[in-house]
Amino acid sequence: CIHITRINLFRHLKWLLSNATNNINQIAKATNTTGVIYKKDIDYMREKIEKLAKEIWQIHSPLLNKLKESSGD
Repeated sequence: CIHITRINLFRHLKWLLSNATNNINQIAKATNTTGVIYKKDIDYMREKIEKLAKEIWQIHSPLLNKLKESSGD
């Protein structure tokens, strides 16, 4: 079964993931250097992860529905 979807959705998702992981790595380096992590950094990471999770769900949900429709469930 072949499903056609917009590749731009996946490119955007890849960009979000790359952006979030780069920022988390920068925070981790600073934390490892200083031994201190700030609440604002934790909040920032949480915000990025939540945004990424929403984007993943927005892509996953329609694909899952198409898969269910094509399999007859």
